[in-house]
Amino acid sequence: MFIRLTDKHKKRILWAMLLIIVPAFVLWGSSAMRGNKENIIGQINQKPITRDDLMPYIELAQIYFLMNADKQQIETQDVYRLAGNFYLLLYQADKENIKVTDQEVIDQIQEIPYFSSDDNEFDTSKYQQLIKYLRRQVGRNFSARNFEEYIRSILKREKLFNKHVTVEVSDQEVEKFYKIKNQKAKVTYLLIPYESIEIDPNIPASVLEDFYKENKNLFKKEPKIKVKYVSLKPGQKETEEIITALEENNNFKDLEELTIEETDFFSKNQAIENIGYAPQINHMLFALEKGQMSQPFKVKEKVFIFQKTDQQDAFIPSFSQIQDEVKESYLKNKEELQAKEMAERIIEEVKSTGNKNLKKYAKSEEIEFTQTDPFKYSDYIQGLGLNQKISDLIFFNLKEGQISDQPLIRKNGVYIIKLVEKTDIDSDKFKEEEQDYYQTLKINKETKKRVNYLNNLSKKLSFQLKIPQ
Repeated sequence: MFIRLTDKHKKRILWAMLLIIVPAFVLWGSSAMRGNKENIIGQINQKPITRDDLMPYIELAQIYFLMNADKQQIETQDVYRLAGNFYLLLYQADKENIKVTDQEVIDQIQEIPYFSSDDNEFDTSKYQQLIKYLRRQVGRNFSARNFEEYIRSILKREKLFNKHVTVEVSDQEVEKFYKIKNQKAKVTYLLIPYESIEIDPNIPASVLEDFYKENKNLFKKEPKIKVKYVSLKPGQKETEEIITALEENNNFKDLEELTIEETDFFSKNQAIENIGYAPQINHMLFALEKGQMSQPFKVKEKVFIFQKTDQQDAFIPSFSQIQDEVKESYLKNKEELQAKEMAERIIEEVKSTGNKNLKKYAKSEEIEFTQTDPFKYSDYIQGLGLNQKISDLIFFNLKEGQISDQPLIRKNGVYIIKLVEKTDIDSDKFKEEEQDYYQTLKINKETKKRVNYLNNLSKKLSFQLKIPQ
């Protein structure tokens, strides 16, 4: 990496860091394009984007990566995605007539930490050294003017973000964030496993049918689809030819030399057979019409093209079709209700007697008692797992020695939690580090909002870009 930035420097150029935000680009075929297909690689607002159109933005992306990342870890797809990012935001900035003056460019260059001398003056020799370095990497025609236009583009996009994305961070949020990162807690808890509840399995059919009628949505089956697909090797001429042929013919039948796979029915939240779970692909496949071909997708170093062959709409089976499933659901529901009632009875007894010794209740009720080791907010909690709701309860709702006033319902059983101890924060250390935590929290919140803005802008402008395989 040519310029290694400290945390302090990173804060000063937050605007540059946050440009590593990219919309969900996909491999985009040419079926939506007309004319010179070889040169058209995308579209925005229903207008084509050519390779020549994108080249200046590819240069911007190259400069960004050269200055801010380990170039050995950057692939061609990364450069194109960031170039698309630049293209989309610059396009919108120009639409909104956002300008950056020459003086703003000069001021920003002078603020880049790398160019500072030992006495904090702008070091011209370091500036020329950077230009020479970028010229060797980007091309012999690269000049200081190109770098200045890179800075102008960065600032223009930052003005666009600042116009549409605002973030506020309160003192309370900073303190809570500090506690999340530093406080430790220890709890004890009781677990009433559902499997420990004994329910008579002999349930009359009429009772099960009534349960089915009252809870039909529990048995609703998700829509499912079936697809055919072919897998191709990326970056080969044959692959491009096959993609073009499929886009024109919209049929696998004319390509008999290909190995065509077919899946069983699967739902939107299931993995695709022999491929795995890819939410973006699943979402797109469910949006296809029956018989329609998909655009190419790269997954696990292969390019896949799909065709939806069949679909099943959501439906609720009749009681007679799923009577065993209804019985299983009924028994589980009874187990959960009885476990919850037992937990509520223990909590009421705690309130009435003031006895918070959970170990005593574990012994008398013959249920599981656990005491954890100290843990932080984001740690895996022994026996409880990773769960924000549980962490919020422990760190921000319970006081030391307090027992939760409501049972905690989990998949394996019902819990009663007692906060044994929680460390205090060091107020002096917090004051010393408060500004750092403020900046980190601000970056986190701002990044999320910028991602949302960029994705919404991409949808609004129907922005698409073909990423090299």
